[in-house]
Amino acid sequence: MFSRRSLVSRLALFVCVFSLTSCGMIPKVGENNVKDTSDWVVIPVFYATNRKSIGDGNVISYSEEPNGTGLIFGVRNVAVPVPTRSPLDAETTARMKWSPMHLDKPVSASSEPSFSQDQCTIKDRVVTRDEAITGVEKYMKATKSKNAVLFVHGCCVNFDLSLIRAGRLAAHCQEPVLVYDWVSPKGFTNYLVNETRISQTVDDFSRFVARLEELTDPGNITMLGHSMGTQLVDQAMVRRASEFNYKPHTKKFQELILSNADIDAQSFLNHAKQFALNANKSRLYISTKDSRLDTSATVHGGLRIGEPRELTDKITNIPDLEVIDVTADNLGHDLPYWLIANMHRYQGVGPAKVFKLKQNGPTYLTLEAVEGAGAIADAKTEECCNQ
Repeated sequence: MFSRRSLVSRLALFVCVFSLTSCGMIPKVGENNVKDTSDWVVIPVFYATNRKSIGDGNVISYSEEPNGTGLIFGVRNVAVPVPTRSPLDAETTARMKWSPMHLDKPVSASSEPSFSQDQCTIKDRVVTRDEAITGVEKYMKATKSKNAVLFVHGCCVNFDLSLIRAGRLAAHCQEPVLVYDWVSPKGFTNYLVNETRISQTVDDFSRFVARLEELTDPGNITMLGHSMGTQLVDQAMVRRASEFNYKPHTKKFQELILSNADIDAQSFLNHAKQFALNANKSRLYISTKDSRLDTSATVHGGLRIGEPRELTDKITNIPDLEVIDVTADNLGHDLPYWLIANMHRYQGVGPAKVFKLKQNGPTYLTLEAVEGAGAIADAKTEECCNQ
């Protein structure tokens, strides 16, 4: 056990480092340096949230407080930058019923340009739980999409940002996305509050996943968790693994993805086989340069699975779990949208020829940059889509 002084010191360090990284005093590198882009696409994002509604009937919006009654469901359109390492062509844009936008004056990729609902094939609206799930399925059929993604965001983001991240994921994967949006107060000084909030919604998330399985085929669903959001995916899947013992016809999900996972590494090792049992393919994206997971490990007194350090050998030898080290892309704690999408679609780097994957073991891959001017040019153009 930690002494009171040790715990206070850990918390002080945590607040200090997270405040620096979130305020930009510790510079980001790689793809997070390009800020402006002209080409955008408007995408409908389906959502489930436990936040309190603060919308006025015309605008869908939610606060940073729980609603106290359960999950609210709906769909809202967002504008996101057009990706380049996962190229989005006009034919796919039309098939997905998305609306392209070209701006005469580039705007920051961290913002969202305004657009009209008249541009949207699917309008913003609040729906019931079953309508949300069946709505995704109908959208899949209408767009001839074989799969959809259930995305769980990480720590310290508001409703708007969680939907934008889901929209960026959709643009890269070129599949419908449903985001599970949990109350996660902004600001990394609220990290411990976020841990409390996420533990309070584990049951809701598990019930939602169970209902999802009843209304659609899990074999057509990829589940992706980022940062602290991986805790929901992990715990729900460990619970679900027991069903294979008494429900022999339980179906597996298409793919399970944990990225920048803020989960205790040793705890994950204890149940990793049960986790991977739930999907046809399970992938873990890790990094050796993630300052936020560094700090989380210090505060918790245990390594995080997204930056396993000396536990890497054990983690990369877990059966049926593919581990991909993305350090070379210099993303820090950001979601590697393009690589997740291309591994999902092409089982490799796909069109992003400025990178390659080195096979270090049967299930262990390391991303490596291909030297040359092309890598520099690609990083400058793609970065705006990867914030």
